Amino acid sequence: MKHTRWLGLAAAMLVVATLACGGGGGEEPTQTPTRPPLETELPPSVGLDVTLAPNYGSVELESGFMPDPYEVAVISGGDVDVDELDLGDGCTGWATSAPDFRLFWSGDPSRLRIFFVPDEPGEDTTLIVNDPAGNWLCEDDYSGWNPLVEIDEADPGQYDVWVGSFGSSGRLIPGTLYITELDLGPDDFTVEGTEVRQWAVAALASSEWSSPEYSAQQATGAPDTDECGDIETAWASESSAGVDWLELHYAIPVRPIAVNVYETHSPGFIVGLEVIDTSGDYHTVWEADPTPASACPRVFPIAIDGIDFAVVGVRIHLDQSDGGNWDEIDAVELVGTLVE
Repeated sequence: MKHTRWLGLAAAMLVVATLACGGGGGEEPTQTPTRPPLETELPPSVGLDVTLAPNYGSVELESGFMPDPYEVAVISGGDVDVDELDLGDGCTGWATSAPDFRLFWSGDPSRLRIFFVPDEPGEDTTLIVNDPAGNWLCEDDYSGWNPLVEIDEADPGQYDVWVGSFGSSGRLIPGTLYITELDLGPDDFTVEGTEVRQWAVAALASSEWSSPEYSAQQATGAPDTDECGDIETAWASESSAGVDWLELHYAIPVRPIAVNVYETHSPGFIVGLEVIDTSGDYHTVWEADPTPASACPRVFPIAIDGIDFAVVGVRIHLDQSDGGNWDEIDAVELVGTLVE
């Protein structure tokens, strides 16, 4: 069976470089990183400059982007005292003149959340965002000391993002910057061992009865099929007597504890479960024989034991070849704990 590999959430960003000028003709230009390493003293700066190349690159995203959230490694801090710039409420901390990251946003206006989570819990950071209209949007302590800027209706255009360090000049804090349309925040990525329950954000299947009705996408999100029946708001395979699979992907990597499958028509023909790790590899964690059930709709729980690595997806196998009648699936909840 051909496996579709899950793309890792993190994307490698190209560091923007500046070309050295002058000197003898014919010399190859040298590249100087716009961001010094942690142990290097930062150069003097006077303000936040949206014309400078961002320290950690840029990305083009549009409404409905996948995978969501988008994430990039960033180091906060700099020698610009944002307090002294008088940009508005919550605009504080120490940052570099150049933005840390640049987002080019397109598509329909949508709620965006931009937040930062330090690698070491307890570090105090801030966020400063300049939107396409030139407005400054800032946040200091949204969740503990972790900042989050929420934009209710993000207009298309350029968003420049600075991650500041609170307290003193030159304090550099490594961590991860997240951009999402989902209802996520710093608490979803901070404390190892915290239990997380989440619905799928993307899905695909070996077959579908039709699309968009009965498509794999009907199994994403929270349950929305309230009764038992052949209802188009759940996924159904092309054949009522086939051997099929449904694959779900999730926003937050977790160490899995259980999967809860919401069956809304002819339940009982789930025969296998695989989990998908962050490298895109599949691991079988449960197998059984078809067992038709009378309770409908029902939530079918599958406990997962012995998995000590993070997963970002599951693949559910069905065998309806012996008496099945479209075992339809409305939603799949992944239960797990955060990993470091």
